[in-house]
Amino acid sequence: MAVPFGRHLVLACVSGLLLALSFPLPHVSLLAWVALVPLLIAAPQASRRDAFVLGWIAGLTFFTGSLHWLTNTMVNYGHLPPWLSYALLLLFTTYLGVYIGLFALAVRVLAERPAWLRLVAVPAVWTTLEFTRAHLLTGFPWATFGYSQATTLPLIQIADTGGVYGLSYVLVLVNGAITQALAALL
Repeated sequence: MAVPFGRHLVLACVSGLLLALSFPLPHVSLLAWVALVPLLIAAPQASRRDAFVLGWIAGLTFFTGSLHWLTNTMVNYGHLPPWLSYALLLLFTTYLGVYIGLFALAVRVLAERPAWLRLVAVPAVWTTLEFTRAHLLTGFPWATFGYSQATTLPLIQIADTGGVYGLSYVLVLVNGAITQALAALL
């Protein structure tokens, strides 16, 4: 029996919210270790199109929540009217959400693969998309998942060898492992 899209939509929004909360202000970095679990549960159960839309919504929620301060910068330093700064933020976060949409689509495509392959491939897809986002069209490296652990000194030691993308890979790997453990229990 298929799960209604509305429930998937709630899961996508929860993932976006948890991602945003794991970054500075309020910076509950522990949430990063489970933030993708709701999306990783919803995406494989959806059609490919719906998986992309769910990821895009999660990304829109995440980037809007973590980059909301850009409106203040645009108004106070760029002297833009507030309505225009909000419109530009929405346009920008709509674009950034596409990367999370592509991630969710990849999760859906990989859903038919063996569990061990999903466990290593899903974090590789996330990391590749983050790297692409940081370099494509002059790039936007802010809000890279690994940065959510910036104040957790023992964990950021991973960045010494793998950089921020290595830490992002580990975060997504743990989210995937938790998702697979939950699936095995249910």
